[in-house]
Amino acid sequence: MLLFTWNDIKWIKGTTVEIRFVDSAFIQKINQSPWIKCFPGPVSLFTATVTIPVSSSVVNDLVLNSDMKDGGFYFKDRYPDWLDNPGITAIRIQNKAKKASAWNRFLVELKKE
Repeated sequence: MLLFTWNDIKWIKGTTVEIRFVDSAFIQKINQSPWIKCFPGPVSLFTATVTIPVSSSVVNDLVLNSDMKDGGFYFKDRYPDWLDNPGITAIRIQNKAKKASAWNRFLVELKKE
């Protein structure tokens, strides 16, 4: 199922990795999805688990976290942010390194659009 295209993205803020959409209807649509896959072409760059602030799950990989207060979505390396221990930190560092080139390509493609 197609959730959104480049044209649906209003902007992405590089410092906070916040993504805003042109239409607020995407908030509910994305929050109802367990994950998103990013396809700037025929091949998927990465998958991000969709999380919301009341989620009780732990994800040690890329997430698209919904902020219910400001209506924004934020790409994060993990969920929740505050959960930290040496084992979890090592897994998160490895996962971030694995996705680094795909993430950089995503940002390059976004700038083109």
